[in-house]
Amino acid sequence: MIVVNKGAGMSFVNDYINGYAFADDIHKHIDIWHEDESIREELHEYLGMTWDEYVEWVNNPSDLRSILSLRMIPDNE
Repeated sequence: MIVVNKGAGMSFVNDYINGYAFADDIHKHIDIWHEDESIREELHEYLGMTWDEYVEWVNNPSDLRSILSLRMIPDNE
């Protein structure tokens, strides 16, 4: 059984930023998205990605850690 932190407002990206997930855990989140018929969000929304981040990741899966690292930089820097 896959256990993923999906509290209010939580997503793969938030779990990663908060130290609850590793980059490779994205596949667990995707599996849940496929299996849970009650989820109405698009996959990129469920993962917590913007459309541009999602497209970058789909086209370049090895860029996932870079995409996630950019999310960890405060907006004012």
